[in-house]
Amino acid sequence: MMPNSTKNPIRIMKQGMDTRTSDMLKMVFEKHAQAAFILVEETQAEACIFDMDTLGSKALWEIYQQQHPAMPTLVLSLYDWVGKKHLFIKKPVKLTILLEQLTLLKQQVEQFRLTLTELIPASQTETQTKAGTASPKKQTQDVKHTTQTLEQYQQHYFSQYADNRICGEHPDINLKDRKAVASISYHANEYFQGLFSKAMHLAKQQQCCIHIQGFFGELLIHPAKNRLLSSVQEERLFTMATMPIKAEHVKMLTVPPEELEQQIKTASVAFYHYYLEQFTWKLSLWTARGRIMADTPLDQAIVLSRWPNFTRLLIPPHAMQITALWIETACSLAETARLLEIPQRDVFTFYNAVYAIGLAYPDHQTKDHHKTLKLSAKHTEQRGLFRKILSHLGLKI
Repeated sequence: MMPNSTKNPIRIMKQGMDTRTSDMLKMVFEKHAQAAFILVEETQAEACIFDMDTLGSKALWEIYQQQHPAMPTLVLSLYDWVGKKHLFIKKPVKLTILLEQLTLLKQQVEQFRLTLTELIPASQTETQTKAGTASPKKQTQDVKHTTQTLEQYQQHYFSQYADNRICGEHPDINLKDRKAVASISYHANEYFQGLFSKAMHLAKQQQCCIHIQGFFGELLIHPAKNRLLSSVQEERLFTMATMPIKAEHVKMLTVPPEELEQQIKTASVAFYHYYLEQFTWKLSLWTARGRIMADTPLDQAIVLSRWPNFTRLLIPPHAMQITALWIETACSLAETARLLEIPQRDVFTFYNAVYAIGLAYPDHQTKDHHKTLKLSAKHTEQRGLFRKILSHLGLKI
């Protein structure tokens, strides 16, 4: 039996896993592991359980190793595993063996947490040592402060991962160099993003549902209910979004709403549900990964009509700062990166997403905006206030 760790459970993500296996893990975590583990989204994970027997798992494994070279991992497979770096269970999975391996996985994560704790500044440790016989209230405050500091280190670690996952690693370039710009540009029509955009346009134009079929699985677009249903796990959707794809590899059918709903009821597979805006946003982030859509004007002002609904959306790095700036004043992509002192790839990624859901567009009436936008004394004063507000909210620009 595992010790109770419900106050600080190990945050685990699943990769290549079907719904049945995922439900089994949840049951084990709750009933047999005393809630010492919890399944979370990828950007919050401290460890991973990877199923190697699903379709496309080898390609997904290669991507996973590149993105998480040091993450504690438990591999599940019907076949023998030659990797010595990760924990392994051969299927069929026995409960006793699973609990044993989970204990080892937990120890690896706790060791990583301990390493982070040791990174806490020495001055803070000295303060705690001098406290010596401090009152219980003071000791509690010290512990709380130490915990908060550890959480800040963990958040920093995961934000770095999210930056690479969502925004890629493209360095800043000379935006006046056409070859350099071409190297970080992409054509949406060469990816699933372009095909999905056409499907959405068709659904709205004909007021119908769309059934998309391909090598990756099935996607169902239901505009009337503002939903997209996917038979594909999110990890595979991400992989698909990053790969060039041709229209002939995808079948797109118009379906009456009542027929689609009947298909869903009688389907033999489970569907993952997304809001249409939520999926469109994610697909844009996954496809772009720090690149910019070809022919996007880099020196024209960007108009943002309103704040995105971040409660439903995957938030890329610096999204809040960029939004606050663009709500305050129309600003070009090039000028945004310069003013906020952030990587160009973060600006490009965010713009791709807000453009995809129809919240942002270039102001073609304003040419060479980054040349005409000079920080006057009044604007400098506004920027100072802007910085103070974000600083109060705990955000840096």
